[in-house]
Amino acid sequence: MSQENAAPTTDILDDLISAVYKAALVKGAIELEVFSKVAAGQTTAEAMARTNGWDSRCTRLMLDGLCSLKLLAKTGGAYRLTPVSETFLVPGHLGYVGDYTLHDMAWEARGRYAQSVQTGIPAMGDMAAPNQSPLWEIFSQVGLNRDSLSRSVDSARELWETVGVNRRTVPGARVLDLACGKGIKTLTLAKLDPEATVTGIDWENVLRTTAQVAQILGVSDRVTLVPGDILTADFGQSEYDVVFLGNITHYFRPEQNVSLFSRVHAALRPGGRLVINAPMVDEERCTSEYLLYSAMFVVESPTGDIYTFSEYRRMLEASGFERIYRYEHPWGLLSARK
Repeated sequence: MSQENAAPTTDILDDLISAVYKAALVKGAIELEVFSKVAAGQTTAEAMARTNGWDSRCTRLMLDGLCSLKLLAKTGGAYRLTPVSETFLVPGHLGYVGDYTLHDMAWEARGRYAQSVQTGIPAMGDMAAPNQSPLWEIFSQVGLNRDSLSRSVDSARELWETVGVNRRTVPGARVLDLACGKGIKTLTLAKLDPEATVTGIDWENVLRTTAQVAQILGVSDRVTLVPGDILTADFGQSEYDVVFLGNITHYFRPEQNVSLFSRVHAALRPGGRLVINAPMVDEERCTSEYLLYSAMFVVESPTGDIYTFSEYRRMLEASGFERIYRYEHPWGLLSARK
């Protein structure tokens, strides 16, 4: 019997309920700063409850639950951090992702999902708006620890090889990175080519992280960081060999992207290329794993949508681009030529 014709079960719903349990536990632990307390020596439920004035039974239940998720371990009644929690859940560590995780666990706003569907007003506001720059600063700080950065550099190297941009094909490339975030993709390109230069545009507070990553990678002397809004900033005329747009175009309406792509087209030198690294869904909008991600735009963005390759092609052609090509990539990757 095929899976499609098999008798239905509640497995999917059961998994969803389990996921809610897990998320509630982790959210509470982050809010209570449990992992930093364990790191500071509060290694028993009794000590943690007594020191913080918490209920002892509930404290024990929480800590044991975190053991089930492998975020804590326990020997002889004493709890300790695991490599995952020590790396990613202790505030002050370079790998800390607690604030980012709490954002994605915004129960109150996500709980108004039905209301947002009815009204078209996102409960979490517009994530691409200037007043959300503190949130993007949090996002930019994810993955700054050594191992994560090393993996990101390796991933970026593969991306540029996939699209055919390297020191042989585009020597001394002048690169523009729009909404650059930590800038790891384009800063890696600068690291691979000692003659390449990178200009990054993002909110001023986000660029502090970009500057930190540029220093870590040893390319600060070839990086220019410009605070601004990519929907209105002036990119210049015929200045760049490569323009990179990573993880941002799906926050904009098609007409906003056409306007953005048109200014990018003008900023590129003849033969220059635009590289877009963003999620893409299947043409029927039915099977892609990113459809769940796009469904969250109901509460996160008044304009966002995850586009198909055909939709990107139409937007790019309307902006004057040619030779539009999609590559196999875990996220979504395409390039277009001026």
